[in-house]
Order: sequence, then C-alpha cells, then structure tokens
Amino acid sequence: MATNKWYIISIQLIIFVLNKVNGQTLSTVSCQPVLKNYFDYLTQPHYNVVRYLSIQATFILENRYVAYYAGSLNYVKSVDSLNGTVTVSFSDRTWTPSCGLLFCPVQNFGYKNTDTQTIAINRLGAIQFI
Repeated sequence: MATNKWYIISIQLIIFVLNKVNGQTLSTVSCQPVLKNYFDYLTQPHYNVVRYLSIQATFILENRYVAYYAGSLNYVKSVDSLNGTVTVSFSDRTWTPSCGLLFCPVQNFGYKNTDTQTIAINRLGAIQFI
C-alpha cells in the first residue's frame, strides 16, 4: 500500500513539473511596431484594389467569460485610424441545438445571439469599441 502511495505521489510530481516546463507566459510588447506594418500596408497606393484587414480576436471578460470578435478593418484617412465593424459572440449566451436525442448538450457562443460593434484603432494603439 505504501509503494502505491509513493508511486502516485511521484507521478503527480512529474506531471506538475512537466506542466511548469510546458507552460508559458508571453511578455507584453508595444503594439506600435505591429500597427505600423498594418498602417503602411493599408495606406500605400493601390489602384483598383480594396485593401482591408480581416480580424479575429478573443477577450476574457470579468475573468469568467470569453468574447469572440470577427470582422474586418479599413483605413480611414480623415481620422487616421483603422475602423471596422465586427460581430461579437459571448460564451455566456448559450444555445441548445435540436439534436433529436433525449439530452442535447448546451453549446457556448449562441450564434443567433451576437452583437455588432464598431472598432477604431489609432496609430498609438488606443482601441475604441462602439
């Protein structure tokens, strides 16, 4: 019995160490160099071509929910910013599909219950959600 106990403790210790080794924390970086590339791409002369950026993003809200954004951004010269409209789904807006079974599991991100938001990002990285 004592051998099994030490075996389990050893396995748990190995799993703990592997999780620490494989886990990572990304350092924060300035968004201005990245945004510069996008602004350069969208402001270069391009005749008969419409340039835009497709975006997808996720945010953690209230340390509990996830928001998923999908849409596109265009350069707006008059305000010198990237602007666009996105569709937003939230993980607390669930739906239950009709699956023909006795029990159908609830799905996160109810696709019929989304928001539409406007996003504006200036060259310094300030983001405005409307």
